[in-house]
Amino acid sequence: MLDLFTVSAAEWLERWFESDPIKACFGFDAVVGNYASPYTPGSAYVLLHHVFGEVNGRKGSWGHAIGGMGAITQAMRSEAESRGVEIRTGKGVARILTRAARAVGVALDDGTEIGARCVVSNAHPRALLALLGEEGGEWREALGHYQSESATFRMNVALSELPQFSCAPSASAEPHHGSGIIMAPSLAFMDRAFASARELGWSREPIVEMLIPSTVDDTLAPPGQHVASLFCQHFRYALPAARRGRRSASAPRTR
Repeated sequence: MLDLFTVSAAEWLERWFESDPIKACFGFDAVVGNYASPYTPGSAYVLLHHVFGEVNGRKGSWGHAIGGMGAITQAMRSEAESRGVEIRTGKGVARILTRAARAVGVALDDGTEIGARCVVSNAHPRALLALLGEEGGEWREALGHYQSESATFRMNVALSELPQFSCAPSASAEPHHGSGIIMAPSLAFMDRAFASARELGWSREPIVEMLIPSTVDDTLAPPGQHVASLFCQHFRYALPAARRGRRSASAPRTR
């Protein structure tokens, strides 16, 4: 357990595997959404984190929401309202109300104030600090230094047909079409993607995972056609000044 929290994903995987592609397949879960190299200490835990869960009783699996991602929030809304929760949309929270160093409600941007025994927030820690105004405490400095660089680039595309792979050609959907298709052949490739993003703002050769959710949910595309999602990294949240507002021949391309 101590190893998983301290060593790099690369060090952990190299204890178990020899094949570069196999290590890359597992190593992707150590860097997905994580602005780091698979050689970064602590990235082994990120790998562990991504295989904790389960879908429909299958441990370590991920799944697609039937009906698209919006189906998740609609299911959450339905369950919450069945338990008496009131949901307000189109209302921004201007600030969190406090009294004696405790949260006692929120003020909306239209001036409405809502009192509460406690306030639960899923806002980014720095956004939460802004909502708290000058409210302070020992926790404030820690939250103020919170780092979360891991910006990514998402591209959604419509496909007239399924992509063909030379190693497994097929005109119809096969198991590999319903899997996460990772375009990053080795841990060294992933390390270079991180290093170039750190220097240039975005990877010269990004790590790309392609998912084709229409292979398991035919409501997402017309018959015989498909949609795919490309999850690309690494990209800096704030680009270096020299690269802001300009296009470059070294910008990533998807093929």
